[in-house]
Amino acid sequence: MKLLSFASTLLIQFSFLLLLKLLDNFSFIIFLILAFIAIGIKMRISETSTPKLKEIAWGLIFASLTSLFLIFVFIVWLTFQFK
Repeated sequence: MKLLSFASTLLIQFSFLLLLKLLDNFSFIIFLILAFIAIGIKMRISETSTPKLKEIAWGLIFASLTSLFLIFVFIVWLTFQFK
């Protein structure tokens, strides 16, 4: 369940970025990813969450951190390629 949540979160975030053409607005990208992380943390620390819900929260948090890292690497790569 963790891997399914991880992969689906990555696909959802990157489809948001590509379909909505948000690559120009870096602050909105950060806000979107931080919102996913906040939702994942809230699901993880909730007292009423089940083990399956905690696995989904794990996927949300780590997929959001991964996409944040990948977007940062992509932006750095773009700055060095197109000076």
